[in-house]
Amino acid sequence: MLKILLLFLVILVDGASARDSLRYRCPRGDAVIPASCLEDMKVSDVSRSLSAKERHQLAYLFAKSYVVSKVKYGQDYYVNHDAPISLLLTATFPELVKLRREGGIWLRDVFYFFRSRSEYRVDVERAVRELPASKRRQFGRLRDSDQKPNTPDEQAQRHSPLLKGVDHFFAYSSEPEVLFRFFRDTLGLPQVWDFKDFGDFASGGVWMGNVEFEVVTWKPPPGQKPPTEFKGIAFEPAGYTNDLVQELDRRSIKHTKPEPTLMKDKEGREFVGWINTGLDGPDGIPPSNVSIFVFDSTSKEKKAARIDRSNAALEKLQGGPLGVVAVKELAIGVVDLKTARIKWAMLMDRPDQESGGSYRFSKGPAIRLSAAPTDGFKSIVLQVRSLLKAKEFLAQRNLLSKTKDNQVAIDLAAIGGLRIFLEQIN
Repeated sequence: MLKILLLFLVILVDGASARDSLRYRCPRGDAVIPASCLEDMKVSDVSRSLSAKERHQLAYLFAKSYVVSKVKYGQDYYVNHDAPISLLLTATFPELVKLRREGGIWLRDVFYFFRSRSEYRVDVERAVRELPASKRRQFGRLRDSDQKPNTPDEQAQRHSPLLKGVDHFFAYSSEPEVLFRFFRDTLGLPQVWDFKDFGDFASGGVWMGNVEFEVVTWKPPPGQKPPTEFKGIAFEPAGYTNDLVQELDRRSIKHTKPEPTLMKDKEGREFVGWINTGLDGPDGIPPSNVSIFVFDSTSKEKKAARIDRSNAALEKLQGGPLGVVAVKELAIGVVDLKTARIKWAMLMDRPDQESGGSYRFSKGPAIRLSAAPTDGFKSIVLQVRSLLKAKEFLAQRNLLSKTKDNQVAIDLAAIGGLRIFLEQIN
């Protein structure tokens, strides 16, 4: 099956006329890569309107081109901006114009664009499904039952998810200790670590039921006093940093070089406390003004024990005065929602992890993307045992802000302008 797949690249798109069928076959051997085949395709009218069937065929063609490129050549390729097929693609799907990069439009970007669109996901999965089972794993899991492993060999080929979920998130503040004490003392959330100076930064952490929240500060540029705001999201990798980097590269996800943080034990000996791998930046996971990275603790056993203690403390406190159960979601606002959804989809292992702009993981809060006038980490939603009791507590202390039938908010002035909403857990 793979040999046949590698010998021919076919698009079954009806042309404007019989002589312009847009049917194309790549020659045998390695003389021409799929991207070159696409560039050589003849299109008489690059601006013509395609039928629904033709749009699906176009999606399949580019998905197949990427699959063949990765399997046969082990890398991604771009199609020149001015190639007729590229012009037809961007005329049909104008959103792809924004994904153009140096050289042209890259097959990987088109592949994940169609994979992020529920209407065309079937075309992408068709291209992947035509591969032998041992070759499919690099493209993630398929939705249908025929992707389930039937043999021990196929089971071994199934790779672990890229990310387990959100490990912690943080807010920057120029008055961090005051804000930290508000969450720990006023709201009664269990302390994970006390506020202290780590050298380049200082921070303290509290437990919110399913994720750690860190209040952090660092030395800003001279003459600047940044506002208090949610500023970062740290994910936990499914495995270790080496595995993470390999999987990021396999998915062509931009990332920084892993950066270890050195600490000292009681005897003064240095050791690596954790390793951060950045996913943000201009070409990374948006928005670029939010620090998005993978946090790999080098002592996973101690980390797990700390979470157990934090859960026990929160349960003993019955969630504190607010009755906190968990963080439901972290809300991210982006100016360019379509591009953001394409890039966030690259972090997902399965299509069903995304629904209505919300991205879910096996642990921790969901990430919700929405269109906004400016990019940023906008707010969080806390789930509580009783919304009525939480509302009464906040009102008694003049901490109650906006209220709706199913949601209340903590007063902005009390938390430096952070937007925190409360909902009753179902």
